[in-house]
Amino acid sequence: MVVDGQQALDPSRPPKGLRPSSYLVGQQLDEAIKAGEDLEIWWPFQDGKIGDWVQAEALWKHILFYSLHLRRTLNEFPVVLGLPKPLSVPSYELLAQLFFERFNVAALSINERPVLQLFAANQISGIVVDIDDYTTDITPVVEGELVREGFPSKAVPVGFQDCLSHLAGALSTNPSIIGTLSPPASPLSQDVLQAALLRLAEYLYTEGHVNPLAAATAPPVAVAATEEDDGTTNLASILVAGKEKALIEANSKKKAAARGVAEREKEKERQALDLIEIEFEGVKLTVGKERHRMTT
Repeated sequence: MVVDGQQALDPSRPPKGLRPSSYLVGQQLDEAIKAGEDLEIWWPFQDGKIGDWVQAEALWKHILFYSLHLRRTLNEFPVVLGLPKPLSVPSYELLAQLFFERFNVAALSINERPVLQLFAANQISGIVVDIDDYTTDITPVVEGELVREGFPSKAVPVGFQDCLSHLAGALSTNPSIIGTLSPPASPLSQDVLQAALLRLAEYLYTEGHVNPLAAATAPPVAVAATEEDDGTTNLASILVAGKEKALIEANSKKKAAARGVAEREKEKERQALDLIEIEFEGVKLTVGKERHRMTT
């Protein structure tokens, strides 16, 4: 059966005869990758279409029965399925058969994904901007329906990976980062360094250190005025008055106060520069506000 242009014989596809249980999904897949097992990793959805129905069934089965902990024999929950693009009539029929017969759902509603994304924001009209890895879809929705004439959906060939590449370029302007990742004694090649910067950009994003809305410039730091000391002390008068102990204590307090002021000023400077210290791939890095430059 040819569905959505899928060919019966395709050397790029996995071998025939596989069942949904033949695939690792979710945590099992993550653990197999960490263990270094020899795997073929597939994604069942291609260009908004379902490229492999067995893989799609394995993924949906994992979501329904492992992530949501539903029971097939007592499945009383309806399912709302969002699709990025409309499918062909045979595909809709196969979807309905799959969810009713294999997953035993109580009801099934198939909708365009932009409409459901807008519903999730408690709106029925608006413009949905959906950023994927390599593309960005801009879709207008009016009264719960896609606008198909006048201003239909637009796809821009820019996505999340492009944002990471831009952030990696911003990180490359930090001499401290470059000096640590690629020390002069053993410099990395340009390709290896660029790959490391991309991994660093992804690490900063996944750890929550990136805020594209952060202010581009920090307010100036006010420097507390300190009393100047002319550096001269009348030792003769101090000794005559018997106040040498008091002098030593006063000097100690003055030095402690000066250290406290210096530490506070250093902390204010760090806050103004928005510096953070992280450990990345076995090295410690100090990253500034350039980490927020994920977009132009």
